[in-house]
Amino acid sequence: MREAWFPVHRSEKLPKRTPVSAKLFGDPIVLFRGKDGRPSCFLDSCPHRSIPLSLGRVVNERLVCGYHGWQFDGAGRCTFVPPGGSRTCLTPNATARTYPALERYGVIWVWPGNPSMADENLFPLPRAEVGDHILTDTITTEFRSRFDLVMDHGLDMPHFAAIHSRTLMRIRPQVRSGFPHLEGMAEQGDSLTMRWRARWSKSPIVMQAFRPCNLFLVLPFNHSGTRSMQQVVFFTPNDREKTTGTLFAYRNFMNIPILGNLASLLFRAVMAKGRTEDDEVFAGQLANEKLGARSVAGWSYDVVGKRYASWQNAQADPDMWFRDLHHARLRYGSQRVGETAPNPNVTKTSHGTQ
Repeated sequence: MREAWFPVHRSEKLPKRTPVSAKLFGDPIVLFRGKDGRPSCFLDSCPHRSIPLSLGRVVNERLVCGYHGWQFDGAGRCTFVPPGGSRTCLTPNATARTYPALERYGVIWVWPGNPSMADENLFPLPRAEVGDHILTDTITTEFRSRFDLVMDHGLDMPHFAAIHSRTLMRIRPQVRSGFPHLEGMAEQGDSLTMRWRARWSKSPIVMQAFRPCNLFLVLPFNHSGTRSMQQVVFFTPNDREKTTGTLFAYRNFMNIPILGNLASLLFRAVMAKGRTEDDEVFAGQLANEKLGARSVAGWSYDVVGKRYASWQNAQADPDMWFRDLHHARLRYGSQRVGETAPNPNVTKTSHGTQ
């Protein structure tokens, strides 16, 4: 799952002179603007003494550790060690762990996997950027739950009528005329697509999960299906109890400036209310799961959740959580000034070295 681009921060919230901390798969990361204002991303751990680099500051496009003042350029190289700027005391591994980062659509995206595989051509372009739909809203939401539980929640159509009957469901009043029924599911490559049939439109509601943990939604707004809203939601696993969702919303109606602004204000207000309604559900579900509770699929609609769980497990990586911070501690923690980095191919046992 790490071999992908994940949205981690809104562009307007990353200032030029102040680093910002975040989490990605449980690992602490730090973002800052380096040369020419381009974003850089490091593991939030100084290679010197493991102090969070986010406690420092940005000076002359370099990230300065707040503990001893070591300075790192955008490539993670240590370029200055006070006092005097001497580098004679540095070990061969005095380099900050970096992640590929780029800025698109007003969001900072980070690649937490193998850096050599970070290809901008693999960037998950918002899929609704076609036809006559235009981008109208970008919303970032924090969920108090694990990413797969949040994804399952988003694909669970029946919960909308139960929890969001007075908020999200009121965006499309005809929903109350009859609940959509599942028309079919299909798995193809890195995506799982569900089609729901509703009475108010000849066009189906389309819900698609696509690699590694993202959602695409097409919601028709009239009987002919010529008017619709499309949403792309990228979920970022912060840790095992928190997920950030970045939603790009598109529509091909009410896009006259004044009407469009009013529609966006209403949409944002409704989405905020829907998030509040979900908070208690997420918190309670995660707490019960920690206590050993298990789900039982006994309803016809549960086939979607079962199929999604199988699909998502195929994307998972057992080594994806808290990996980089752990490796950084192994890399720097046992070294002293002047020591040579340990050979990763040598294994120590209770009887010596093999």
